[in-house]
Amino acid sequence: MINGTDGSLFPPFVDKSDNIEIFSTDICRSIGLKYEKERTVKGIDVWRFIPPSLVFGNIAENPDNIGFCTPDTDHCLGSGVLNISLCKFGAPVIVSQPHFYQGDRSYINGVIGLHPDKETHQTYIDLEPMTGAALNVAKRLQLNLAVMNVSNFVATEKNNQAANTSFTLAE
Repeated sequence: MINGTDGSLFPPFVDKSDNIEIFSTDICRSIGLKYEKERTVKGIDVWRFIPPSLVFGNIAENPDNIGFCTPDTDHCLGSGVLNISLCKFGAPVIVSQPHFYQGDRSYINGVIGLHPDKETHQTYIDLEPMTGAALNVAKRLQLNLAVMNVSNFVATEKNNQAANTSFTLAE
């Protein structure tokens, strides 16, 4: 189901208990953001809302992610990644947070040099609660190329199927 705004406009009089719904075309799903903390942006008090870790959870943690098991439920990925190839016209794309932040250790350990860090890798929206204006936003994603194991091909025999990082997106 598609819920929420595009993430640029929200209703006024936001409450800390609100579930702020956005639809992200980048990851082909709606996300409910939860209040995290109060902050100040250029002298204006704002409330930071972040996506829960279950957004990228495996189907045991988040059954709503069963739609990302492609082509069927025998091909579900671990926590921290979503196979979005069906909504990207069949392109072999797997999305995660940068450096597989909040993902399975197997993905993080599968790439040399990754250091997941909340401050630099988490998505957030800082809202001014009276107006609902987004004063500070960070959308942080990592797009990974799905390269599957090919028997008798040395380059892929130890391949972690979602750990072929292509690039990160920070808006």
